[in-house]
Order: sequence, then C-alpha cells, then structure tokens
Amino acid sequence: MNNTLNSLNELASCTFPPIVKVEELTVGAKYKILQIKKISTRFGPCVVCRLEGKGDIFLPRRLEKDLNDDIITYLLAGQGSHLMYQGKKVISSKLPANIFEFEKIDYDETLQEQ
Repeated sequence: MNNTLNSLNELASCTFPPIVKVEELTVGAKYKILQIKKISTRFGPCVVCRLEGKGDIFLPRRLEKDLNDDIITYLLAGQGSHLMYQGKKVISSKLPANIFEFEKIDYDETLQEQ
C-alpha cells in the first residue's frame, strides 16, 4: 500500500526517477527491483523496471510477452528480487543483445545486509 501511495505522490508532484541506460549498469552487480510495470509507448508495449538507487530501465522487448502478471507478482513478492546485467552477447552477425538475470532475494540474504 505504501508503494502505491509513493507512486501516486510521484505523479502528483511531477517527480520521476531518471531513465537509466543499460550501459550505466555495472556488469554482475545486483540491483533490487522496486517496481515492474508494462507500458505502451509509440514503439509498442514494453516493460519498465524500477531499480533501487538507480531509476527506471526499459527491459528488452523479448521479455515483454513472457513477463505476465503472475511472474511480476512472483518477482515482487516476499523480499523481492534483484536484476543483474550480465553484459552483451552476440546473437547474430549484426546485433548484440543485452543479457539480464533475475534472482529472488532470500530471507538469509536480507539478514546479512543488516
């Protein structure tokens, strides 16, 4: 509920987190996911992920169809999840793809951080 109130207050005050480019993420670093939402843009539907201490990042289009509401709920449930940028991988002779990994945060991990 508090997250919903924070989102509403951001809209009301016109303060939004910065848009983060993939190149601004550190390869292998864990970023806590605060929010995941599907949005429509002039380029079509996409998924935006809000990362703690960073801002919003647009995830690759290839994830949009498979990131359904059940998966989003699972990723945000409990202690939440991390998003890790794994770098680029050449998938064809023309286009490298940005590779990401999602990881659930377990209870023991949150105790170690305190």
